[in-house]
Amino acid sequence: MKKLVFLGAVALLCLLVAAALASAAQVVRQAPTAARPPVITRPPVIQVTQAPDPLRAKIKEALTKGPHFADGEVLPVYKLQAVLPDKARDQALELANRTLAGLGGGKSFAAADLAADDDYLAARNDRNLKLQVYTRSGFVSLANQERVFRGKCAPLSNAQAADIARKFAADGRLVSLLANEKLTLAEVKHVHTQAVDKTGRRSEALLNNVVVIMGRELGGRPVIGPGGRLVIFLSGAGEVAGFQRNWREVEAAPVDSVKVRGIDFAADQVMKDLAQLYGRRLPSVQALQIRRVEAGYFADGKHQAQRFLQPAYAVHFEVKSEKLLQVAHVSIIPAGDRLLEPLHVSPPVVKTMARPAAAPAGVPDRD
Repeated sequence: MKKLVFLGAVALLCLLVAAALASAAQVVRQAPTAARPPVITRPPVIQVTQAPDPLRAKIKEALTKGPHFADGEVLPVYKLQAVLPDKARDQALELANRTLAGLGGGKSFAAADLAADDDYLAARNDRNLKLQVYTRSGFVSLANQERVFRGKCAPLSNAQAADIARKFAADGRLVSLLANEKLTLAEVKHVHTQAVDKTGRRSEALLNNVVVIMGRELGGRPVIGPGGRLVIFLSGAGEVAGFQRNWREVEAAPVDSVKVRGIDFAADQVMKDLAQLYGRRLPSVQALQIRRVEAGYFADGKHQAQRFLQPAYAVHFEVKSEKLLQVAHVSIIPAGDRLLEPLHVSPPVVKTMARPAAAPAGVPDRD
């Protein structure tokens, strides 16, 4: 009987323990199990504002103040008439003989007189008039060697000199113009020379020539670069002593058009040219002096053949240096969104002068 009571107590205890465990399990299952949100890690956002480049800002300011194209403007492209060596020679002979009397006269020039010298033909007559013809570009120069950069010239005013030059150009039919072309007055220079003896004493400055530089407009846009100009030298009382003509004939109708780029593009290209010239040691803002900005149709120099007139920028600047008196540069920048032919000016044109030259400074090219 006692054994039965004991077994019954053990069974009851087991039932109580099982009931307790079941109750605890039920409590655990009913407990809320809220999901933890995922953890997302991102680096903090930092606003970085790059400081403007003061050198580029100076270049852009000069471009803004000077002539420039509107970004996205559409301009025509003109084709130049082909320059054939024999034709260029014959035209130069005809032009020289037509204007010979006004420059000092003498014997007329003939094809047999012209001798090849580098990339041009040259001849002199019995009055020391020198004729040069560049057969790639059609450049023609005729100068009285006794009166250009020599002798004495009357102190002509700019207006007087320009009037004499215009009349000579018209009478001699130096250039032919299309309906949308115009001959313009670009600059008048007074060329002086001065002698210095062994003691350093200087003689009185002598006015040799008054030089009239005439430019060109096409469709209301200037033609820039070393081409597209007519230079006339005056001496004595105002007589014409010589001329240089770098004037390629243009086809009347445009052959294409391009979309031009504005001042931001031009400023970036000047910065690239500076990096090409000076590497990582770019000139300071104070050292960079921008002398002139041009925007127009680019005409190349007398040594280059050219087929098209295309829009371009020309930025003339100087960089001061402790070693050199003057370092001058010209960056020629194609303005169109595409090129029909290269402009033949990369890397930038550079002209360096360590000391004032013995020849008159600031005169047109005469080689």
